[in-house]
Amino acid sequence: MVCHRDIKFADTPPSIEEFIAEINKITGIEVIYDEYEIINPHYPSDNFIYTYQGDTVSLTVFGYYTISYLLGVALYALVQLGGDFGNGFIPAWASLKWEDIKDRVDRLPNYPYPKNLLN
Repeated sequence: MVCHRDIKFADTPPSIEEFIAEINKITGIEVIYDEYEIINPHYPSDNFIYTYQGDTVSLTVFGYYTISYLLGVALYALVQLGGDFGNGFIPAWASLKWEDIKDRVDRLPNYPYPKNLLN
């Protein structure tokens, strides 16, 4: 299963460096990233693909359809950086540090993607 989420910006989206810095600030850890993927180094299955297209940052997840910790943090980070998530839902735990959530990351409430975002 593939799930997409687009975050739109009024102007130019933040650079990947700004995006990663915001994620690192929120989580308190340094995520691993390359030109396409962002990974939680303490929980490698928690990852997603990101792409930039004009005024939009797209986040794509393969294999599951709930919002993981890192994906929730990324959505929260992009909104903090001025992005528009529309009517999207960001879980309250998305603003928590990894240290505060690591022992219960497998038990976070699951929030399924809306069906119109699934491919």
